Formats: sequence, C-alpha cells, structure tokens
Amino acid sequence: MTINRNKLSTLFAAFLFGVLLASCGTSETGIDADQGDQPKDEIPTEVPTPVFLETDVPPPPAHIASGLTFTNNDGTWWIDREGAVRMLIDKQYARPSLDGKWIAYEEEDPTTYMADIWLMDTATGERRNITNTPDRDEVSPTWVPGRPEIILFGSGTEIGRTNPAYPTVVGVDGSGYQILDPENGGLGEVSPDGAMFFYDRREGSVRTYHWDSGTEVFDPADYDLPGTKLFIPSWSPDGTKIAWYVAGHFLNDETIQLGIAIFDLQSKSAVLMHVFSPQGGSDFHEDLAWSPDGEWLAFTTSSEPPATGRAPNLWVIRPDGSDEVYVGEVSNPIWRYDSQYLAFQGWNDALTEVIIYLAEAGTWQGERIDDLPLPESIGLLLDWVVP
Repeated sequence: MTINRNKLSTLFAAFLFGVLLASCGTSETGIDADQGDQPKDEIPTEVPTPVFLETDVPPPPAHIASGLTFTNNDGTWWIDREGAVRMLIDKQYARPSLDGKWIAYEEEDPTTYMADIWLMDTATGERRNITNTPDRDEVSPTWVPGRPEIILFGSGTEIGRTNPAYPTVVGVDGSGYQILDPENGGLGEVSPDGAMFFYDRREGSVRTYHWDSGTEVFDPADYDLPGTKLFIPSWSPDGTKIAWYVAGHFLNDETIQLGIAIFDLQSKSAVLMHVFSPQGGSDFHEDLAWSPDGEWLAFTTSSEPPATGRAPNLWVIRPDGSDEVYVGEVSNPIWRYDSQYLAFQGWNDALTEVIIYLAEAGTWQGERIDDLPLPESIGLLLDWVVP
C-alpha cells in the first residue's frame, strides 16, 4: 500500500492534537476529581516514528523515442514503451483518442473518392463508419479535449484542395452530425482546454468558434498588428497565448515580410519575431510547435538562408523572441511529452529516404534513430505521447 506523505503528515498532526487536547481536558493540578488526590496514570508522550513505504514507480521507457507516432503508406505507427515499433492501424494519418479507446481516420470511397470518418475500437478492433455521407468529403478528424463524445473535422462537397473544410462535428456513436459554419471553412487548431478552435484563415482576420457562444472574429489589429495576415496557429500549452505564421509590411517598405507572432490573449499584446524577406517566394510548413513546458517554440521557414532554394530551415526560439537557435535543414518538429527532446525529419543525400532525428533540448544536435527497425518510406511524424 502506498502512503501519501501529505496525508500521513495530516494524520500525525491530528493524533498529536488529540493527545494535547486530552491532557488539557483535566484539571490544572492534574488530579482527577473522582480519584481524590490520586494522580492520574501518565499519558504516553512518545509518538511512533512514521514509516514511509516505497511507491511503485514504473521503469523508464526502454528507448528515448518511445511514444513517438508517425505515418507511412502502410499505416500509422508508434514506438511502444519497450522500444518496439508497432503498427497502430493500417490507415495513414490516424488519430488515437485522448483516452486511447478509439482511433479516428479517413476512408475514401473507391468510386467517388469522397472520404468518410471512421472509428476503430482499440479494444476489439471493430471499425465503424460514423459519418456515412456519400455526397460529402470529410477530412482531418480531430479529438477535442474535454469532449470525448464528439469528433471535430472538416467537410465539403468537393474533394482535395477544393474542399473548404467547413468545421463539422459528429458523435462517436454516429449521431448529431452538424456543420458548425456552412459558409466559412479552413479548420484550425483546438485550444488546450477544448473550449474553442480557429478556422477560416484566408483573410487578415480569422474566426474562432466557441462551443458556448458561437463564432467570433480574431483580428491582429486588436493586438497592435494591423494589416497582418495570419496563416497557421499553434496554442501555448497553458492556453493563454497563440503563435501564428504571419505576413505583412513589418519593415515599413513596399515588400512583404514573413515572421512569427505570439499573441497574448490576456494582455491583448503581441510579440513579433524572426521577420525575414523571402527570396523567390515561400511556403508555409505546418511546423509551428510549442514545447509542452511552454519554454520553446520550434518552427520551420523556407526561402531564406542558410538553406538554399526552398529547402526548410528548422529553428527554436523562446516565446519572448530570445535565444533563437538554428537547428538545421530539416522540418516537422515534434516535442517529446516532457520537453526534453525534439524529433524532426530530413532526407538522405540522395533524397530517397526520410530520416528521423532526435535532439536533446538545449544542445539541439540531431542524432539519427538507427537502432530501431523503422518501416520504409516514412511519411510524416505525427505526435509524441506518453508511452
């Protein structure tokens, strides 16, 4: 049995208080009225020494990459606690639920190529189509913290890049299908507490959807960054700040610059960092990631030195804009659940093989994972969860 130290201290204090109370309940002379002048038996004052029992602490994971999930053409994989590489499901880009009971994924109709959202029960392996809408294409299933009964995803009547990804929900039992906004799409990231999410990121301002109040507009001008276009968001772990890839005339000239802006939702202020002028156009990578402890932000840029052409640059920076470090010509940063390591991926010299690297936070020196039997043709790192 494990004894909590705080609870034991409380019990000990209560016991000691009882002893003192009993002693104070007699007359000041220490004589019992019923016993005449006969002294009372002495109350033991020696308190037994508390005994603390060892708690059962599980051994650390067998590999520093344990808990890392990724996808390839064969399915979605993870590295388990023992360091074994296992396939979670034979579907790409699958998303396990926060409680581990379900795996959500897209399944295309082989004739229409319209996708539905499916669930697999991790205990039984049973698979169910929970949208079953032949005339709609449903993409990017997302689990909402605090709302395990629903799945959030994007939907539309077109497929591929023309799918507007209107924010849509459905219950895990297939009930309650609802398009939350049938006019504005572009599903974004859900807040850490699950209370809201961003969407409609095509203009200078974007929309936020709150479960209790509906849609609001998020405008950079409210944070003293007028004329700023927002692209890809990433929430801070505590939910008080939101980082965006941004574009605007930040150098007060006619050219457009790119950068990272962190908006403080409480103080209504913003910090602009890593402003640069792209050389020959630029791509925005879906690579903007806070460390779980909130101490670092990792992001990827292109079309700027030291990488050549549109090759990616991976950077890490403090949320206040200090201590910026260039990691390398790699991309797709994924933080370990304890913030101690950063995973990212690159290519071999022949550009024929994706390589996964791990770097210890603070050193940022990437070391290739070469001691595990990783599958071929890794497509993308997805997440790093507690194994």
